[in-house]
Amino acid sequence: MTPAAPTGVLYKMRRLKRVAATVGVIAAMCVALLALVIANCLPRVVHRATAVVIDKEYVTFDKSELWFTDDDGRRTIIQPGEERQWRLYFRLDDFPERRSGTRNKLLAAEKDREAERRVRFLWGGGDGPEWLSSVNAGDKLMAVYQQSDGGDVEVLTVEPAETTALSFGGFEPHPKICK
Repeated sequence: MTPAAPTGVLYKMRRLKRVAATVGVIAAMCVALLALVIANCLPRVVHRATAVVIDKEYVTFDKSELWFTDDDGRRTIIQPGEERQWRLYFRLDDFPERRSGTRNKLLAAEKDREAERRVRFLWGGGDGPEWLSSVNAGDKLMAVYQQSDGGDVEVLTVEPAETTALSFGGFEPHPKICK
């Protein structure tokens, strides 16, 4: 016959192991959640790239059209009053602020994008920024962009290359583009 005391101790030890395992899992989940929040809340660094104007146009939507596809393939809802929008088509041609390895990867990604015929464009309502009427196909632009963790380039805004980069030339980044 075994004494009763060791059984009580074994029971308490097993219970303590289960509690410790549960606390460990909860702690790991909290750390993962915190890392996710930090990664999504910290601002990304903006960079500059040079770009070339491909074309510009004004697009008018029919009242029956509810959405259009943006340059990243996302469906964007057409809000009431946005039946007419300006578009500036461009391609990124250099990333002068980046080191050569990163720069070469970004240039290769842009070539792949061109091969897939995914032309970059910014858009907005009204007549667009003041400088829009003065740019033509072939003109140089300065693009301000962020690079996602996956390496994708998200262009926030563009302006003529003669203006000071990051001033946005009085043109705020489009709210649907800048999250």
